[in-house]
Amino acid sequence: MNNFLKSRKSVRDFKLKDLSDDTLIKIKQLCSEVSKEDGQSSVSFNLIKDGKRVYEALDGIAGYSGVMIKSPHYIVINRTDDSSKSMMLQSYYTESLITKLHSLDIATCWVGLFGASEDKKREVFDMYANNLDFVLAIGYEKPSNPFDLDQYSERKAVEELVFDGSLKNHMSIEMLENLGLDEVFYYARFAPSTSNRQPWRFVIKGSYVELYIEDNNGKPSYVDAGIMMYYLRSMLLMRNDNNMWELIDDGELVDGYRLIAKIKL
Repeated sequence: MNNFLKSRKSVRDFKLKDLSDDTLIKIKQLCSEVSKEDGQSSVSFNLIKDGKRVYEALDGIAGYSGVMIKSPHYIVINRTDDSSKSMMLQSYYTESLITKLHSLDIATCWVGLFGASEDKKREVFDMYANNLDFVLAIGYEKPSNPFDLDQYSERKAVEELVFDGSLKNHMSIEMLENLGLDEVFYYARFAPSTSNRQPWRFVIKGSYVELYIEDNNGKPSYVDAGIMMYYLRSMLLMRNDNNMWELIDDGELVDGYRLIAKIKL
């Protein structure tokens, strides 16, 4: 998980060759398994084999500023409703699926459908059009030019993200080492976020880690929150901390950050 987080990236250039039938069967099995992980059918994944049709229908509409990601196949990501809980569970389990796809050497990229109308979604995805804001582009990564510079984003230091008791008190690396949490947060900060903004803050209070996320004028990115919840819990599992996140409704707002969840150590 440490290595995966440090190397995890969204791939925007895919080989356009179809994946083998055996690989597609494995991907379908993973989609089914991950859909059932929370036991509540909070999110469902469905493989769309005809990537060319999806790309041609959404090019200029979906993706990054209307630039659609072209891949041989896509996975449709449906959530149960538009609640903040569903949005967080959607991204939590999508990252779980991405981790498993990585073990098959399958590259991935989140693709937003916010520019597509509901009618367009129904035209392209038919029965899978409800509660649909994202698809996952999948395939094999297209080799990059060896003379191109590697693109990477700087990450905030751990001390900028983790706090002691409240968002007023930064926690030092020495304090985190004493708690055995230094590596947990060192690697968790490599989790992806929208435009790599790292909109999360963590407060260690007693035996809990509290998760705050940038409020963004009352529109917190619950997708980014769910992504971090998945990776931080994955890191805590390596310490044999098996607890799940507890979601917090109407959490306090402090310095532009909203408390949304906590997990017991």
